[in-house]
Amino acid sequence: MVDQRDAAGAFVADGASQCRHEDAAGSAAHRVVETLFAETTRLLLDDQTAHETRKALGYFKTNAHCMRYAYFRDHGMFIGLGTVEAGCKGVIAQRLKLSGMRWNIPGATGILTLRCQQASNRFDHIWMPAAQPDLTA
Repeated sequence: MVDQRDAAGAFVADGASQCRHEDAAGSAAHRVVETLFAETTRLLLDDQTAHETRKALGYFKTNAHCMRYAYFRDHGMFIGLGTVEAGCKGVIAQRLKLSGMRWNIPGATGILTLRCQQASNRFDHIWMPAAQPDLTA
């Protein structure tokens, strides 16, 4: 069993490397997922492990289009959780956790929508200035 695990670990490492250096179409992720499907059908797995494996592989097959890491990185998008978590802390937690603040769900949702638009320099896309009355009469 150790040999299978070593081989599986090497395969996963190789697949992860391929996904990090793929082409723009994301074909590396699709190849890795298809190979995983093919290889796992050859394994003798107990019912519980087979079910969990099918479930995990289904997730990867459904979301392979989201695993185009080289494409996302080439377009300046972040692919690591650290950046996302830091952004959430800076944009969301910082705004909602100011001293003495209490929020209900609708209020928090509204203020976070405004905060996210402002933080991403898209505030003008959602904010329409109030109509000014015509005072020239």
